[in-house]
Amino acid sequence: MSALLGERDRLIMNTVPRYATPMDRALMLTASATMFEVSAAGVPTPETITFSALMLGAVGDITFSSEPAVSMAVANGNAVLNYADMSASIVTVTASTVIEGVTYHARQTVAKTQALDLTPPPAPTGLAATGHPATITLAWNAAPANYSNLSHTEVWRAPTNNFAQAALVGRADGREYTDPVGPGAFRYYWIRYVSRAAIPGPYNASSGTVGASDVEVEHLLQVLTQQITESQLYADLGAKIDLIEPTRDAVADLEQVFGDTVAAAASAAQAAQAAATALLDAAKAEAAAGGASQYASQANQSATNASTSAGTASTSAGQSSQAATAAGDSAAAAESAASTAANAAGEAGASASAALISKNAAAGSVSAAGVQAAASTQSAIEAKAARDAASESASASLQSAGSASASSTEAGTAASQAANSALLAAESRNAAGGSAAAAAGSAGTAGAKSTEAGQSAEAARVDRVAAQAAFSQAAGAAQAASGSAETADARATAAGQSALAASNAATTAGTAAGQAGSYLQQVAQSATNADGSAQAAASYLQQAQAVLADPITGLVASYAAVSQQAIATATSLGQVQAKYAVRVDAGGVAGGFELIGGGGAIDFGVRATTFYVASPAGSGIASAVPFIVRTTETIIGGVTIPIGMYVADAFIQNASITNAKIGGDIWASNFVAGQSGWRLYRSGDMEINNLRARGAIAGGAFTGADWPAAGGGFYLGPDVFRIGSQPSGKYFEVNSSGDVHSPQFNIDGGLARFSGELAGVIGTFSLVRSPTRAGPAGNA
Repeated sequence: MSALLGERDRLIMNTVPRYATPMDRALMLTASATMFEVSAAGVPTPETITFSALMLGAVGDITFSSEPAVSMAVANGNAVLNYADMSASIVTVTASTVIEGVTYHARQTVAKTQALDLTPPPAPTGLAATGHPATITLAWNAAPANYSNLSHTEVWRAPTNNFAQAALVGRADGREYTDPVGPGAFRYYWIRYVSRAAIPGPYNASSGTVGASDVEVEHLLQVLTQQITESQLYADLGAKIDLIEPTRDAVADLEQVFGDTVAAAASAAQAAQAAATALLDAAKAEAAAGGASQYASQANQSATNASTSAGTASTSAGQSSQAATAAGDSAAAAESAASTAANAAGEAGASASAALISKNAAAGSVSAAGVQAAASTQSAIEAKAARDAASESASASLQSAGSASASSTEAGTAASQAANSALLAAESRNAAGGSAAAAAGSAGTAGAKSTEAGQSAEAARVDRVAAQAAFSQAAGAAQAASGSAETADARATAAGQSALAASNAATTAGTAAGQAGSYLQQVAQSATNADGSAQAAASYLQQAQAVLADPITGLVASYAAVSQQAIATATSLGQVQAKYAVRVDAGGVAGGFELIGGGGAIDFGVRATTFYVASPAGSGIASAVPFIVRTTETIIGGVTIPIGMYVADAFIQNASITNAKIGGDIWASNFVAGQSGWRLYRSGDMEINNLRARGAIAGGAFTGADWPAAGGGFYLGPDVFRIGSQPSGKYFEVNSSGDVHSPQFNIDGGLARFSGELAGVIGTFSLVRSPTRAGPAGNA
């Protein structure tokens, strides 16, 4: 033994050992067998299974239970399960007990199995088919009582009575099967049993059993009518249209935008007219002012020359007088002075002539200025008329353009007038030159014209004053024209601002429309071309669409569109066509209606799943859907609605029908029960006054063999056959008992009676008298 290693080892060695008392408890459950094996004859082996429970290590009461619950006999800790009580194919049995608060369980599972019977099942019998609205119900007899190996029944169906076309359509665990074939369907059926060993038996017959579903038009109409009246389309078509009542602010905004737009157009027109007029007035005033200024300068210069010449003439005259006084001093000096005076007088005359010409020119300038003022006034009048016309008419822009053209013409006229004024000025200058030459030639008359020179000088001064006044007027006209031009510029600026505001508003509206998720496109166009013949066309297209794109791929995920189109065409060759169409496309399914005319015909077509006509919505109007068309087969509330037209009430004068399926009775319009007409009942009964039949008559029961009160004929009933006329005593009848009756011959119960004479022509007659019956007297 090794030495102690430490305190821990010492403590372990000194510890007193402790031992727990062993406790082994368990509940055990055993079964005498785990399987009930059932033979083909139905005998189980074993007939019972015993479950034994044993509690180890303790003693307690044991209880038994099962899942699913079955009946068991429990005694002495055992449970016995009989095969007859085995209601399920598998049963789990549980044994339970409680010891000192602890629950113990034990379980065992048993099953039953059927031995395979490889014998084929028998053929089914009694298959019958019954038609119902949209369905056919099959029923057949139960399997033979001595056959207990049936698993299920197969149902086969074919569109014709040909088994080669038959297909398995279902299976039935019982004796009935319902086939949902839809209304008005014919089918042929076969059935066969299948055993638990999955072995099928023979079919019920080689020939199929026919079944036909009923055509319950009333029921189908009810289903369709209910669907339509509950649809959104039906409600939308019957709903009243809510009137739009815009607010006062919205109306004011619209009026303001409209007013700004109209004012901008009018201001633009007025600005253009005023600018053209101002430019014309300015050009005219400038030309007039220039001419007046030039003529005034010439007048001043002429006046100055005249004054100088007058002074010179006066000085020369004084000198001449002095020279005359001093004539004696020197004749040469006198002659020289006289020559000088003559020259001065000539110059004075020339100056006087020039002053006169200047006066005339100044007067012409004043007249020209007056003409220009009149033209400016006329231009102002025309501008006002153009402004009024632009305010009153939607064609303001065209009139403004015309006014601008007229103003341009007037400006050219004014320029021409200014050129003429310049030509007059040039002619005045030429005249002045000519006058100077004339003055030089008239120097000899200077003395005589001295007084006239003074008068000319005065006249020149007056002309100068008039010229200055004309110049002032011309300057005023130029200033007024400049003011008009500034006013026109201001109006043009205001008009431009208004137009800019209107343009901004339109741009804003266009931006808002562009941001919408749906697009509205309106196109109206007309065209005429000549390609061998004249052709005119007009079309109208309105389309709304909504497109939703995938946020990841950007591809179109879903869309919906509505298109309304109208097209009209006509050619000189007599070809005309008009078309109006409304089409919808929702996720790739397109349809709508279209009206097209041309070539002497008008066609109307509808592409829709359901088309119906219903009564309008309103007080006192009963709800009705008399006409429905279905273009696709559908199922509504479990009812199959086939393709077709459904009419609640039809009034037809003439009808041609290839095949007809009548869901109810059919009768003549003059039918009165027991009196006139005919009636064919849905049950197969028929009431008719007179019947003429040719060929074979095959049937079951016949009724109505009573003799009529008068007349005769052929009568067949369920228990009698009659022919002839009973009231007249000429008839013959045979009843179901074999008795024969006629007026002269009767057989009742094997006894025949004759009345009248019995004659035999050829042959022998043997009579054997019955020993129990006595014949009439006289018979041997």
